[in-house]
Amino acid sequence: MHNSVKDSIVNIRTKKTVTVNTYNPLEELLYGRSGGQEKRESGSLGSGFVVSKDGYVVTNNHVIDGADEIYVKFSNGREYRTKLVGTSPEVDIAVLKIDSNETFKPLEFANSDQVQIGQWSIAFGNPLGLNDSMTVGIVSAAGRSSLGIEEIENFIQTDAAINQGNSGGPLIDITGKVIGVKYCNLFTKRRKCRNRICNSSKFGNDCKRFNYRNW
Repeated sequence: MHNSVKDSIVNIRTKKTVTVNTYNPLEELLYGRSGGQEKRESGSLGSGFVVSKDGYVVTNNHVIDGADEIYVKFSNGREYRTKLVGTSPEVDIAVLKIDSNETFKPLEFANSDQVQIGQWSIAFGNPLGLNDSMTVGIVSAAGRSSLGIEEIENFIQTDAAINQGNSGGPLIDITGKVIGVKYCNLFTKRRKCRNRICNSSKFGNDCKRFNYRNW
């Protein structure tokens, strides 16, 4: 299973410039002046997966939100710059396009409407910056909603271990097909992670349509 899907999973890193307030009241007390504002480079890490041979990638919107530059890195070490094709914040999905004419290996979508409670679920991604990681569990529940996380909610719940950095990676079944896009949300001090449902026929076609319309 690992060997059949690893070439389709990417580690996503972003760069963005943020303005930081450097005011320090103690410095002002001692020296009569303090800081102000300065620009610094910031970034984030997440996961994603290839959905077409020409290099379209799906991830979570919150992974790339506000980024000036977005890069994807494959398990063999190849890294590419990407452009943002479009986002749908209400379902926390983003589509990227790899800046390359190479042919890539896409994952196939299963029909998430047919997901059964108790079936195996496998999470791929880059948790905590640990590239090319895989965890296994079962589908604990399907159709979760009214959680107050997103505007549109329809989640698969799994007990496969998911950590920070896994967001945007695929949840797959034992045939290697995608049944969901991993999504994590923080409640108080405890991390609760659930997996967003992606219907294969609807979601796959929507990604292709959004690509050409440029959202």
